[in-house]
Amino acid sequence: MFVKQTLQTSIATLTWATSSDQTHLEIIPPEEPHLEKTPLEETPLQETHLKKAQLEKAHFIEEVGLMFELVGLPRMAGRILGWLLISEPVQQSSSHLAEVLQASKGSISTTTRLLIQIGLIERVSLPGDRRDYFQIKPHAWSQMTEQRISQISAFRKLAERGLDLLKDTPPPLQKRLQEMRDIHAFLERELPLLHQRWEAEEAALQQGQKAQNSKI
Repeated sequence: MFVKQTLQTSIATLTWATSSDQTHLEIIPPEEPHLEKTPLEETPLQETHLKKAQLEKAHFIEEVGLMFELVGLPRMAGRILGWLLISEPVQQSSSHLAEVLQASKGSISTTTRLLIQIGLIERVSLPGDRRDYFQIKPHAWSQMTEQRISQISAFRKLAERGLDLLKDTPPPLQKRLQEMRDIHAFLERELPLLHQRWEAEEAALQQGQKAQNSKI
């Protein structure tokens, strides 16, 4: 209970402050949660360590949220993803996401649907529990790379169509589209090779882990 309250308080007190030249994260120390004394309550040193750990988790969640916002996605999508990346257990219900992130159930519902569409998370069910749970989708980052390759190809083709429209114009006018075409053609050629290298490395890592587990 103490850990949950501390995390919720930490997240609620992380605010973004904007100055004239930059945006920075301002951490307001959370208020001391009111807890009844019990024989099993943590010692002051343990409480301090727990508070620090939960504040660091809250900070991480907000940083992922800001990262999403910088690429044009809702900050809440990043906050949900950030929590699912570090939560224990890995599966989290909608109500628990709303409780931890101090968000409405409607916001959680809308944003989890977006993350499912993107391919970063998936909805799962647990035996004996009628609630929906969410977790990071296995191989999500690899699949997103494959999607990115398709998008790069589409941009390259679009640039070529634009160049075809300007084929009778002076070269300086075509330069904008040439750069667009050339960089996407390069990435279209090189990114699949890089992705294949990653898949080979991932397979080798998994094989090594299996060999290690078999020795235990």
